[in-house]
Amino acid sequence: MLPRAVGLVVLVLMASVGVVVWATSPAKEKTNYEPDIVYRSVGETDLLLDLALPTSDGPSPAVVCLHPGGWVGGSRKLMTNTLAVLAKRGYVAIAPDYRLAPKHRYPACLEDCKAAIAWLRTNAEKYKIDPKRIGVIGLSAGGHLALMSALEGAEVQAVCAFSAPCDLSDAKLATPETVKLNLKPLLGGEPELFSKAYKKASPLHAAVKGMPPVLLMVGSEDKNVPPSQSEEFARKVNRAGGAARVVVLQGEGHTWKRENLMRSIGEMLMFLDDHLRQP
Repeated sequence: MLPRAVGLVVLVLMASVGVVVWATSPAKEKTNYEPDIVYRSVGETDLLLDLALPTSDGPSPAVVCLHPGGWVGGSRKLMTNTLAVLAKRGYVAIAPDYRLAPKHRYPACLEDCKAAIAWLRTNAEKYKIDPKRIGVIGLSAGGHLALMSALEGAEVQAVCAFSAPCDLSDAKLATPETVKLNLKPLLGGEPELFSKAYKKASPLHAAVKGMPPVLLMVGSEDKNVPPSQSEEFARKVNRAGGAARVVVLQGEGHTWKRENLMRSIGEMLMFLDDHLRQP
């Protein structure tokens, strides 16, 4: 199964890794944090996001941070440390909640993620955001939604996905346990009966022409999401004229720590800087 709290190890340590990263990069000592902002209302449900602002005058690039949880759990609060790291780097950063399965089936979660990206643009003047420099990152299920947001029309300039499922129809991903606990609640049925829905929700089966630059990071020993999925997706993007790169962390599983954690966060920040920091 895709663990509901996957990425906790990454996120808990993400703030401390800044000690290493900031040694060779610009940083701010203070940030402004605004929690619990309503960014979308669906029926009687208000969807919230948390926002962190840098101390610079702007306009600043922005990053949307999508939480893990196997599409059935998790919360924007898992991304609090990530917001702090990005704001200290000079980014406006938001972490939205999105509707979860099984109460809300796909594409409800994707619609919410795209709405959060659109909210950034709508509020660009208020928060001193450069609307032409927006990226999206995500962990596990959040990585899947980051990729799908870009593929389904959200206008972003960079995507970074950690341990992202790229092919929901892959038998190596769709194990009986994962189907029962994650995919069936998300998509409404078994892969054999809902094959079109599984493929429609898969980045690997989407048209990738025009995909913005992509960085995918995977553990070589990930037993939840086959790392080959990210490699295959990157090949498809590159064949279509895009720019996708995969970083494989040897010996790591679905999450990682210590040296590989530091490397992955450094890779992410350098990637975002390369594609978002220049107007």
